[in-house]
Amino acid sequence: MNLFHRFRSVFDFLARKVSIERKWRLGFSSVLAGLALIAALSARSVLTMQRTAESTRHSEEVISTLRLLRSHVTDAESAQRAYELTGHESYLAAYALTPDRIATDIKALRVLIEDNAAQQRRLDAMQSLIATRVARLSEEIEFRRTHGVRRPETVGTNSVLARDWLRELSEEMETEESTLLSARAASAKKSATQTMIVIGSSSIAALVLVSLSLLAVWRDAARRRDHELQLTLAGQLARMGGWSMSLPEFRETWSEQVCSIFQVPPGFVPAPNASRAFYAPESREAVAEAFRRCAREGTPFDLEARLLIKDCETWVRLIGSARRNSKGTIKGIQGALQDITERKGLDDDVRRLAAIVKDSADAIVSVSLDGMVTSWNPSAELMFGYAASEIIGQPSARITPHDHEQKNAESIAGFHPDHVRHFDTESVRKNGERFPVAVTMSPIKNPKGEIVGLSKIFRDVTERSRSLAALHESETRFRELAENIDEVFWVTDAAHVQTLYLSPAYEKIWGQTCQSAYDSPGRWFEAIRPEDRARVERAAEAMQTTWDYDVEYRIVRPDGTQRWIRDRAFPVRDPDGKIKRWVGVAGDLTEYRTMQEHLRQAQKMEAVGTLAGGIAHDFNNILSVIVGFTGLAQLRVTNDPALKEYLTGVLQAADRATGLVRQILTFSRQQKVERSPIALQSVLAEAMKLLRATIPSSVEFTSSLEDDAPVVLADSGQIHQILMNLGTNAWHALQGDAGRIELRLERWVVTAESASEPKLAPGVYARVSVADTGCGMDETTQRRMFEPFFTTKPVGEGTGLGLAVVHGIMDSHDGAIGLESRIGEGTTFHLYFPEYIGEAAIVAPIVPRLMMGHGEKILVVDDEDLLLQVLVTAVTALGYAVESTPSPAAALAKIREDPPQFALVLTDQTMPGMSGLLLAGEIRKIRADLPVILMTGYSLALPPERVEAAGIRRLLLKPATLETLGTALAEVLAAPPPDSPAKV
Repeated sequence: MNLFHRFRSVFDFLARKVSIERKWRLGFSSVLAGLALIAALSARSVLTMQRTAESTRHSEEVISTLRLLRSHVTDAESAQRAYELTGHESYLAAYALTPDRIATDIKALRVLIEDNAAQQRRLDAMQSLIATRVARLSEEIEFRRTHGVRRPETVGTNSVLARDWLRELSEEMETEESTLLSARAASAKKSATQTMIVIGSSSIAALVLVSLSLLAVWRDAARRRDHELQLTLAGQLARMGGWSMSLPEFRETWSEQVCSIFQVPPGFVPAPNASRAFYAPESREAVAEAFRRCAREGTPFDLEARLLIKDCETWVRLIGSARRNSKGTIKGIQGALQDITERKGLDDDVRRLAAIVKDSADAIVSVSLDGMVTSWNPSAELMFGYAASEIIGQPSARITPHDHEQKNAESIAGFHPDHVRHFDTESVRKNGERFPVAVTMSPIKNPKGEIVGLSKIFRDVTERSRSLAALHESETRFRELAENIDEVFWVTDAAHVQTLYLSPAYEKIWGQTCQSAYDSPGRWFEAIRPEDRARVERAAEAMQTTWDYDVEYRIVRPDGTQRWIRDRAFPVRDPDGKIKRWVGVAGDLTEYRTMQEHLRQAQKMEAVGTLAGGIAHDFNNILSVIVGFTGLAQLRVTNDPALKEYLTGVLQAADRATGLVRQILTFSRQQKVERSPIALQSVLAEAMKLLRATIPSSVEFTSSLEDDAPVVLADSGQIHQILMNLGTNAWHALQGDAGRIELRLERWVVTAESASEPKLAPGVYARVSVADTGCGMDETTQRRMFEPFFTTKPVGEGTGLGLAVVHGIMDSHDGAIGLESRIGEGTTFHLYFPEYIGEAAIVAPIVPRLMMGHGEKILVVDDEDLLLQVLVTAVTALGYAVESTPSPAAALAKIREDPPQFALVLTDQTMPGMSGLLLAGEIRKIRADLPVILMTGYSLALPPERVEAAGIRRLLLKPATLETLGTALAEVLAAPPPDSPAKV
């Protein structure tokens, strides 16, 4: 009221100056004082609203930044967790952004709360907790990146407490800001109420007094009426200045308030139409058009325009109407100008807020306390499938599953009016589909602070739920992988004193429980063989300086079995570079070592094969000379049985040497195998005769050959060799004592349930068994019996190839070998040959006889002089005419001189300058029908297609006896020539 009296005193003084009658002076000054008071109170009210709005925006920024900070911390934890479990580098890109975002959020918060000491302390505590948490996340990421596996320990209690403290500190800050908001709102409400009461009372009094004053000043001059109209318009609106424009001069008069708005000195008089320059370009035409229409037609206007004053943007409300004289003629325009910049800013904020709600990717819904939907943004339409027109005014239960209604009702009933609540639940779409959502619920209050509704923000977390499910599945797979692979994962502390983790494979490899290793960390070392422990200790000592641990050793399991282990370890360091634990992998190398041994054995066999191929030619040439001369000597001996027996011994020795070479070639797979369907009865009977002749009569020899044994696909010569090797081996097992050797042939059926036969598929087999009553074999001998050159006989009494050759022949026949042996009781070998479905070839017994020639001329070619002499003598003794040469080129020259003179060419394969195969090809070019017999000690080196293309009629293996040579010459000469030559 004091302010009102002061205003009235001022306006009373002005009334006296303008000569207003005394009886109306009091009313006039009271009216003006009331208008001034209304304007002042309006200004104070607007200022209060402005301050309240600024404080509200400040608190909202604090709350929004807090939530953003929590979101970025959560993003960092999610990215770390995803990378730790999957190893995908894409998650690190998301994680790399979070530290900068967190730092930016904290910096922004610190600026916003710089005047609040309590909030600053909370922020300091949050920053410390966040720094600790981010450091831990970085450590876990580095561990995963360095070692390719997740850190074995789970999140500890401290991490959980840190997250809880972060949430509590954040909620405390939000609560304080919410409290400040409530207090400011109450203060603003009280101030606004008081202002409205005063303005209302003043306005009523002013209206009454204005009516009386208008009657009093009606008679004054036009100048006074113009002035009073301006005062009346200024009194109707707070913060508004009056102006007038005379026509047709377009001369304007501005009040002091208008001059203030245009930022010109009071009393400023603009030039005609000069005020347009104060308006922004986009507003000038609208203002000019409003003035033109009002001056021409009397059309009043009320518009908003933007001013450009000293590079400062100002928004104004421009009101104008025509002023007429008593005749109704438009004499001018008068009106008011109001600065609405602040209100425009508030409107822009409201529009921005509305745009945020409209464009938000989350569904934003408001509901009344009775559960009715009151607002529904576009994202809610997309998420739930309801248009706003369908759902507004309807119960919000439409988007709530029936089994969640009670739970949601309880949540609303227990909702704190000053808190924002976050929770996960499920919602339902219009089509009935249920989906997971994250909900943020906050109260909606009226000006009295009473809750009148709820605002809910729904976020569809279907993808997040799927990601979490996938993450859980990935973690499960990782755990299954770690717990089911064959290698042992282990983790110890830096001093190797405590075992932190041991995978279940330890129990499989070490044969000990994992718990025993946890209880006694030295148990694994005690299992190492004593002779390997020093090597392991040296490697453990070296790892402290070289940081490298990779060692192989043997362990002995509780059941007595031995395993080879490869153990590797790697250090895990803290941020300071200090080793805090060791991570290692221990694998079972036993099978790998066995494979290495097999590989070395295979390489040895390959070397043997190469050696066999190399020596076959030279050695067979030597044997050929021995066999040849011995056979010729036998022809000359007629009346000396003792000498003939000596020569027979020489031939037997040569035959054994030949057999030895062939065993080596067979074992090394360099001897050609020609398999055909045969019945084993006849082959075994023939072999038995030979065995009986070579084994002393003190050894009992029995046989049992069943007639129903199946036909097999086999090489009869190799079957002979198997029986001779096993029979000889059995004889040696008797160690010179009387004993028994038994040979059996039987039909044998293997079923799926059979477990005694080695590596056999179900089916029918011919089983050949060779049993003896000898010394038997121990386990060590049984494990090594098929190794080449392994023998239990003294040096000089065995080659160690017998059983190895048997094993190789059985492999080539798709068969298998079984063994039964006991020390002091004897040994039985079982040979399994798979049944052949078809007819058997008849194996005729071999009857040695000497086939003679009839004077045919034979050309003999061999570069070995001694062997050439033997061949010439042998062929001559067989009744042929012979011409010989050591040179393949000389042989071709002899044939070219007189092609028809020779009936046959007998040539060696390996010769300098030209091989026997090439020589045969050249001979065929000269005379296609001239037969060629090729002698070789290594037939596998000659491809059959090349032999046939060269026109060779027969391959004769060295050494050949006189009978074999005579038979070959006679059969080739008796055979018809081929139909047509082929190209070499």
